[in-house]
Amino acid sequence: MSALRWFSFLAVVLVLLSVGQLATRSQSPAAVVYYVDPDWPGEATGAAETPWTRLDRSAWQAINEALATAGVTVYFSAREADSHTNETTTDRIEILRTDTSTHRITLDGMSKYNASDTAPSWRDYKGRSKFHLTSDYPINTATRDTKRNYVTIRGFKVIAGSGGRGGQGIAYWGGDHVVIEHCEITHHANVKHGPGIIVNYAWNDDGTPRNGGCTDLTIRNNVIHHVYGEGIYVGGSHDQPKPAHSNVTIEGNTIYDVAIYGGEGDAIDVKDGSTNVVIRGNTVYMTEPGAGRDGIVCGSGCVVEGNFIYNLGRSGISLGTYWNAYPVRDGSVVRNNIIVNTGGNPRYSWDHGIIVSGDDSGDQFTNIGIYSNTICSVRADANSDGIGLVISEYATGARVKNNIVYSSSGIDFSAGEGCLAEHDHNLYFSPGPDAIVARYGRKRYTAATLTDFEPHSISADPQFVNPQPPYLPSGFKLQATSPAVGAGAPIDSFNDDFFGLSRGARWDIGAAAYERGSSG
Repeated sequence: MSALRWFSFLAVVLVLLSVGQLATRSQSPAAVVYYVDPDWPGEATGAAETPWTRLDRSAWQAINEALATAGVTVYFSAREADSHTNETTTDRIEILRTDTSTHRITLDGMSKYNASDTAPSWRDYKGRSKFHLTSDYPINTATRDTKRNYVTIRGFKVIAGSGGRGGQGIAYWGGDHVVIEHCEITHHANVKHGPGIIVNYAWNDDGTPRNGGCTDLTIRNNVIHHVYGEGIYVGGSHDQPKPAHSNVTIEGNTIYDVAIYGGEGDAIDVKDGSTNVVIRGNTVYMTEPGAGRDGIVCGSGCVVEGNFIYNLGRSGISLGTYWNAYPVRDGSVVRNNIIVNTGGNPRYSWDHGIIVSGDDSGDQFTNIGIYSNTICSVRADANSDGIGLVISEYATGARVKNNIVYSSSGIDFSAGEGCLAEHDHNLYFSPGPDAIVARYGRKRYTAATLTDFEPHSISADPQFVNPQPPYLPSGFKLQATSPAVGAGAPIDSFNDDFFGLSRGARWDIGAAAYERGSSG
């Protein structure tokens, strides 16, 4: 056989093999679909014509049997048959997955509805209604020591605690490859136990496992408000020398008026020991300025980026070492966040925009990067300091660049002696000719002496577009005449701003890059 004919023959064989592989893939089992409508009065099998009224143990037996061979989607009717109002139930959803395959189960409360309570007819739904659960512990995984893997919870509205026992809105005690998205979560006024969404600790305080650590957790695009305690809470290692969770993403959530019924007022709280934590693009606020506590709290290694935080009573972003047995924090990054009007609650002894704390033992936030954040108007009360950006002396190797810290009640920037590796191209400005804008160890710098500390930093009004309430991210864009325009330094690890726009070759200071070609 000639070389040309051999290569032609080989090409045909490869094509046939490729077609065969595609055919094999196309023959994978189709997803199994079930339906739930609590208004259906007839026989309940989970089929479209005879939907379940709730997920009881017999329903889960059918689901687990189906999961052994294919993915499963369970559609809950998003609205009433004859109106755009939420379909409601007082039954909770207990997630009783026992199948151990990698097939995903999706519980969907927003994408379809039953158009007839007497002759079920399921239709796609694009409206705002959701399947609405009002009960104690409305969505939960039933036990603390069993992982429920490959689960998506999508598009439910839950009000926890109406039964008098309280409880979290979504209590996910443990599981890998879990997605919680597009839900609305709140609490009944009588709740005395929170938070809105919780993922449990990996370990007990005696070192025994709860869930032993979970991986691939995504909490995104939810609305959480008027809850007892925190909005989102991710447990950690409980100060054990063991890893907690990995690959945790919390993004695109809107969280407001947390702890309105009591409890700790942190909107997002991620405890110690987890790796590859990303907290991105969340909007966090209190309607009443100074209410609540911290916007984002993280004790694990993390990237905190693109969040909009305002009116929190203590700090906007707090990276803490309250538990530090398992090392994960080195190289964390805080960038492109806009933090406005935090602090001022007399219940607390500190008020900050961003704080990186530490102590004299254990794992620290070493080599942290704090880049291109905008911090505006940190308030203080009689008992606290009102500092815009604080870095502990134990957070060694810190890099601080391209940040705007504007109009803090105390000092704009304070760092412990010896903690800084790189710091420059920042803008610190507080009104008053003698105001101290930066402190490093015992040394203090005013606007007149700032360049002795950071040669390319600026002390001048940043000239935001509109930094007044009601606060919007667009209000913290830069006017064309801002001294922050073009005064930043490029950073290799990213090139976008708060709005996802490219910064280009000429970097500006702050979270929002000036939109060149605009009117200002």
